[in-house]
Amino acid sequence: MKVCCYNKADCRSLGILYSVIAAIFGSLAGLSLKVAPSTSQLHGGLSHFILAYTVCLPISTFGPLKFEARRWNLVYTNLFGIMSSISTMTNFLAFEFLPMSDVFAIVSSSAATTMMLACVFLKENCTATDLLFSIVALVGVVLVAQPNFLFHGTEYRDDRYIGTILALACNFSTAFAVLFTRKLAGKVNTVHLILSRSFWGILFCAVSLNFVEGAEEIPCLTVCAFLCLSAVLGLLNWTFRCVALMLERAGPVIVAYSSLIGFAFLLDYFVLGTATNLLSIIGAIAIFASSAGIALKTTVSDCSHERT
Repeated sequence: MKVCCYNKADCRSLGILYSVIAAIFGSLAGLSLKVAPSTSQLHGGLSHFILAYTVCLPISTFGPLKFEARRWNLVYTNLFGIMSSISTMTNFLAFEFLPMSDVFAIVSSSAATTMMLACVFLKENCTATDLLFSIVALVGVVLVAQPNFLFHGTEYRDDRYIGTILALACNFSTAFAVLFTRKLAGKVNTVHLILSRSFWGILFCAVSLNFVEGAEEIPCLTVCAFLCLSAVLGLLNWTFRCVALMLERAGPVIVAYSSLIGFAFLLDYFVLGTATNLLSIIGAIAIFASSAGIALKTTVSDCSHERT
């Protein structure tokens, strides 16, 4: 896929714009599942995976899509698919227990998680600044989660514990998926990665639905409409993010895409009528600041390497 711009500045501006548009589509995809009549969020995940697989499979058969069919490339591609599909499933499942804004805030702290895992598994340099950003992200997650053993005045039900655990599982699986993507840089086309994610997602959802009471029932037309809408919005989210990364560095794209947290808070409050509190807002701001700091640090480092 080729994207044409008049100059480099135009390309970067479009990259930022597409990142924000992707964030809007991502928040609307979550909203579609939240407002859908009673149904398992696994149905939402399944619809996302089926649509992505249906769209990408024909594309993979046309054109000179690059794929080096070496053993480790296949291994990392499948590991990416497993981690990425788990990330999507746990994200949707967390919607059943937490407000959409809280889920997106906790998941967005995956930038700090990715950085720390890269230090451990990829032997990347870890500085004091990196540790500081990670601590800020951790504080933000605690403020959003608000466990009752730290915040005695908060109403904390068991389902909120479950939602927090699912959101953290999404956080870590997203971070591992990013690490596997780094190992595959320039060796595998994005279409193949989405196919791997969709294949494993369909498999996991199909197996998981067998253990959910009433999941074998076919959703009504209204529910199907919301599921299809969410799947389309989710695919648009992925598409605009991929195009944004073609036009702009990963750092600014991450910062712009973090606006997803703000859109989720607005939709929670004005559309779903979900009450929030000051601690959640402060926590979300801390997570955004951490992601922005990591992204800007990475961008400055890349620029300095290019000059040398």
